[in-house]
Amino acid sequence: MNAIQNALKIAAQKQIEYRNQTNIASRDALLVWEAQLSGLMESIEEWIQPLYDLDGFITEAKTSAYLVTDSSGREEEREGSSLRLSFADTSLLIAPKHFKVEGNLATATGSVEVYGEGMVAPYEITYINGHFDSIRRQGNNLSFGELTFNQILAAEVPRLKPPILEA
Repeated sequence: MNAIQNALKIAAQKQIEYRNQTNIASRDALLVWEAQLSGLMESIEEWIQPLYDLDGFITEAKTSAYLVTDSSGREEEREGSSLRLSFADTSLLIAPKHFKVEGNLATATGSVEVYGEGMVAPYEITYINGHFDSIRRQGNNLSFGELTFNQILAAEVPRLKPPILEA
């Protein structure tokens, strides 16, 4: 093997090792995100437990499509846990919006959107490196947790509008 072939072999070996490492790290980050997303939906179901006693209140576990981007910029649509909260003829959907692994695998970010017809703008529950850390809307960041989430629901539920029925 001559020097050029040897250099090619070394470069290819480094690329293969790097790609294998980044693919494994991206996959592992996605698995953590999916587990955290499922856990978030379970937590929300616990937080809203008092609402289950109300006539006309229904929760529905769903799956929703969202975009996943790995550290190489490859994009794929995936299905993830979501939750619909129905209040008579109005509802809120809590669903994943996106997940992304960035840079040299140092940052994994994502978001879950909370939206219902009649809201001024959706809320976004932000995820970074293994946990949901804040909830934001129109540039305002709030710490994320049961109290904040339930305060938002209490403020937004009265604003919800029923969908327009098509003939």
